[in-house]
Amino acid sequence: MKRAFSLIELSIVILIIGILIAGVTQSSRLVKQMRLNSARSLTQSSPVNSIKDLILWVEPTLESSFDSDLGNGDAVAKWNDINPQSSYKINLSQDSSGNRPTYLAEGIGGIPSIKFSGSTGTPLYGKDIYFSSPSYTIFMVFKPDTVSESALLGAFYDNDSNWTNESGEHGINLQINSSTPKFRALHRGPTGASGGNSNVSSSDIVAKKDYIFSYVRNYTVGATLWLNNAVEINQASASAGSFDKASLQLVIGTLFDSLTARKFDGQFSELIIFDRALRQSEIDDVEAYLSKKYSVKF
Repeated sequence: MKRAFSLIELSIVILIIGILIAGVTQSSRLVKQMRLNSARSLTQSSPVNSIKDLILWVEPTLESSFDSDLGNGDAVAKWNDINPQSSYKINLSQDSSGNRPTYLAEGIGGIPSIKFSGSTGTPLYGKDIYFSSPSYTIFMVFKPDTVSESALLGAFYDNDSNWTNESGEHGINLQINSSTPKFRALHRGPTGASGGNSNVSSSDIVAKKDYIFSYVRNYTVGATLWLNNAVEINQASASAGSFDKASLQLVIGTLFDSLTARKFDGQFSELIIFDRALRQSEIDDVEAYLSKKYSVKF
C-alpha cells in the first residue's frame, strides 16, 4: 500500500512539473509575441513614415518585410522595402541560396535581426537607388560580432571608368576599419573621383555591442556622424560632388558586387535612407524611435 501511494505521489509531482514547464514555455512565447507586437506598433507609428524624402526603409518586424513567414535560422532570400511614401521599392535580395544571411528571431533588443556571416559572405543587393543631390541622411542599427575589416553598406556606380579595384569606387561606403577599429563613412563623387572625399571616422567600435548609427551629409555645411547619439565626427567641409549617374547599386553586408571583400560579420536590423540632410529635430525623432524599438540606451 505504501509503495502504491508513493507511485501516485510521484505521478502527481511529474504532472505538476509538466504543468509548470508548459506554463513557463507558454509565458516565454507570450513575452516574445508581446515584444514583437510592440516593435510593430512602434514601426507603424514611427515619425519615419511622415518625414519627407524617404527613399528606402527596411526593418525586420512587419509581416510585409518578408515574402513569407521566417523562423529562427531560416535563410533570407529577400528583404522588402516598406517605404510608405513611394510605390518604387528598393527591395534587397540574394539569388544564391548558399550566400544568404539568416533570420534571427531574437536579435538586437530581443526582436528579429538579420545575421550576416563574415566567413562565407552573405550580402543582400538592391538595384537602382537614386539620389537627387549630394546631401542625404542614413540610419542603421547593427551589432558587429567581430570588428574585422568589413562593410555594412555600400551604394556604388559600378561602371566607373576608373573602376579597377576598391580605390576607384564611386558612391557611399559605410564600414568598419579593422586596424583601429573605427567606423568609416566615405562619400566619393562625381564619377572618376579618387581619394576619400568626406571620409570621416568614429571612435573605437566594440564587438557584441548594439549601435544606432546616424550619418548626415549636408553638401553646403558638412558631414556629421553619430553612434548611439554621441557625435563622433563633425566635418566642417563636405565639398565632394553629387553622384552624377542616374542610379547606384545598394549592397548590405559587403563592399560592393564586384569585390566581395570586407564581409560584415554580425547582426543588422534596420536601414533608413533620406534623399536630403534632415533637420536636427527630425534626426532626434528617428533616433528616439530606434532607441525605444531596439532597447539601445543613449
